[in-house]
Amino acid sequence: MKTIKNKTIIPLIALLAVIIAIPSFISQTSAQTLQYYPSYVYVGSGPDPVGVGQQVSIVTWTAEIPPETPDDHKLGSFGNRQAWSDISITITDPNGKNETIKLGVTDPVGGTYYSFKPDIVGNYSVQAHFPAQWKNTTTYSRLYAASNSPSEIFTVTDEPLSWLSGVPLPVEYWTRPINAYNREWSKIAGNWLGDGRGNPYTTAPNTAHIAWTKPIQYGGIIGEPFEDVSYYEGTSYEQRFSHPIIIGGILFYTEPLGHKEYQSRDYNPVSGQSLVAVDIRTGEEIWRRDAAGAQKGTIYRYNTPNQDGAHAYLWHTSGSNSIAYDPFTGAIAFNVTNVPSGAEAVGPSGERLIYTIGGPATSRTWLALWNMSKMPTTTLLSTSQIEQLPNDPALSSNTNAWQWRPSTRAGQVHDGNTGYSWNVTLPAGLPGNVLFAFDNIIFGGTGFGSSGQSVFHDTYSIWAINTEQGKEGEVLWHIHPKAPTANVTLQFEGTMVTQETLDAGIILVRAKETMQWIAFDIKNGKQLWVTEPEPQWMMYSRSVGFSEDKLYSSGYGGQIFAYELATGKRVWTASIDTEGLESVYERAPLSGPTVVDGKVYVYTQEHSMTQPYYRTWKMYAFDAESGDRIWDITGAWRNPAVADGYLTSLNLFDMQVYAFGKGPTALTIDAPSTAINLGNSLVIRGSIIDKSAGATSSALSSRFPNGVPAIADENMTAWMEYVYMQMPKPKDITGVPVNLYVADTNGNYRLIGGTTTDENGYFSYAYKPDIAGKYTVYANFDGSESYWPSQAQSAFVVDDVETVTQEIPNVMMPPMEMYFVASTIAIIIAIAIVGLFILRKRP
Repeated sequence: MKTIKNKTIIPLIALLAVIIAIPSFISQTSAQTLQYYPSYVYVGSGPDPVGVGQQVSIVTWTAEIPPETPDDHKLGSFGNRQAWSDISITITDPNGKNETIKLGVTDPVGGTYYSFKPDIVGNYSVQAHFPAQWKNTTTYSRLYAASNSPSEIFTVTDEPLSWLSGVPLPVEYWTRPINAYNREWSKIAGNWLGDGRGNPYTTAPNTAHIAWTKPIQYGGIIGEPFEDVSYYEGTSYEQRFSHPIIIGGILFYTEPLGHKEYQSRDYNPVSGQSLVAVDIRTGEEIWRRDAAGAQKGTIYRYNTPNQDGAHAYLWHTSGSNSIAYDPFTGAIAFNVTNVPSGAEAVGPSGERLIYTIGGPATSRTWLALWNMSKMPTTTLLSTSQIEQLPNDPALSSNTNAWQWRPSTRAGQVHDGNTGYSWNVTLPAGLPGNVLFAFDNIIFGGTGFGSSGQSVFHDTYSIWAINTEQGKEGEVLWHIHPKAPTANVTLQFEGTMVTQETLDAGIILVRAKETMQWIAFDIKNGKQLWVTEPEPQWMMYSRSVGFSEDKLYSSGYGGQIFAYELATGKRVWTASIDTEGLESVYERAPLSGPTVVDGKVYVYTQEHSMTQPYYRTWKMYAFDAESGDRIWDITGAWRNPAVADGYLTSLNLFDMQVYAFGKGPTALTIDAPSTAINLGNSLVIRGSIIDKSAGATSSALSSRFPNGVPAIADENMTAWMEYVYMQMPKPKDITGVPVNLYVADTNGNYRLIGGTTTDENGYFSYAYKPDIAGKYTVYANFDGSESYWPSQAQSAFVVDDVETVTQEIPNVMMPPMEMYFVASTIAIIIAIAIVGLFILRKRP
């Protein structure tokens, strides 16, 4: 009877608990329906097996998705969406010890997880528990019954699991797209977005090897009667190739139409101006769009429970209107109206940001952040849902709000007025504008001069404002910097503040007339150091670039100065070639530095090009650590962009876009097709040819019918100037090394020697085989700084030579006396003959 009573009491208690709980729910409305539902909960774990101390992910889920209710926002789930509450798991270790863990609320489809690290070897089990819970709406009150999952077992061993081995970085010619399996390649696959951040995730050329060229207009010498004058190149306020962008191995730029160029003074392209996309490895045109242009690119990673991945766009902005182009096709992806003006930045997920500031210029009153990703029309939210958003913020976590769909909205047009993340009030006393902007901090100020304007006062102002979430608008500091000496202009513009300087904890200001750099602490605005003065020509300069630990300054002096970011100490100075009689300069003026992959690239330039162009002008690459010159090449270059190991730039000498980088090669090898006898030598011959797109173009194929030879790195500049720039053919050049291997008839593989190709790409090698049989011969070119490697093979046969033994007959020899008698008789006969001749001669 006791057993029966116990069995009866337990259900009664449970039923009583349910009865007590019901009235509070069914009293909501007489229209409600009371419902009872079973529940099913499941559990899984992985990896299995796993090593001691390694992480096991334990996942639970239910058969039914949690229903939506008016009280979902009280659960604390992601996005205040519907969820189950209080699911727990019990883990039992190999010794039978139980541990029950209560999990948080589930996601909107009923799933959640727990990370667990086992500490002993053996079999573990885990079971999930779903507690009874009510879900109530205005039409029903529903009780989901409690349930338990089947137990899941996983095994823990004393041998830890190893991660799948990664994929090494490429050592051969490679192309896009990069397979998603090759995660390690991301460190060399960065993009050049034209957003001021450069590209720290790429290799860059170590020689002047040219992969291809592509004209954008007439260029170079016109011909008589114009003597030595070239076609106009646009330096007088009509810069060509102003905004090169590289995304996913595709280079984008806008072609000019006569004097109409796409640059800061005219961002209104017309028919005849085209936005062009070309393959960065080959120069092959992929698409072009008439009457279009792009100033920058964005790659935005959109990550929600419904969608995770990146989206690339090319942006054309004119006034308050922006067009986002699809870089893969050139089609318009979407339009944005009412885009604010201000300081642009890049968000943590790559989104386009604009900081805009308002109020009187002498004392700003508010700061707002515009964010391309915050416009609700870029999602799948319906028009009615968007209208309800201000009164129902939970809609921002609706499943439709978790899907990026800017191209599916009717008309593909979005109102930028709906894209503000926040707007905050500023404390009084902050003058000027936002000058440098990042996703978590901005810098602004007023009173600064420029290279063409000197100002002499002590009322410079710089301020820093925190823009981190929850701290928006917090003024970090406000200073009034002083120049090193009186009556000196301070400059605060260009690239004086970058992510590299922020990582180093500083911002920079330039003292114009004394040619000095001044560093300030980003935490408190205190001055940290001042550099020594630079030469006089550098008064015109304000261009600067950065590596992780150095500042590089270059400009009109024709020199580069490297300083430690931590101390401002000058660590090296590099100079370009002198001008001689070509120009009035001692050394030509230099561009600002482009710092990529441990190299500092600069090029000679002038505000307006002088006709005829100076023959001394070049692009230079210097070692960022030592200042040693790595390579240079003739030309008047503009706006380099670097990605995927290639540097692209426009050469004003011929108005062609050049791509510098490693080229693929083709190696041929030939061995005798007929057998040779063992003991003889044979000649192995072949060639190594440059297979870059430029080298295989129709123009160069006509000049080099046997292919453009691969040439040694140390001769590369002169060779490229001969091949692509019509310079005289260089003398005393060498090719590239070739290693030769054989596999003999016994399967032995060995190196037989090496040689070097000549100026025609040809090589030969004499080899004397040591055994008979069939040989396979392999030729390997291991690659260089200019070329990717290549291989080839051939075969030859060596015949064994048979030794012929000739039998000598056994002949009986006569005795010595016979030799004596015969010789005596011969002498007597000879004397007689002589005597006879003498008698005949008598008269």
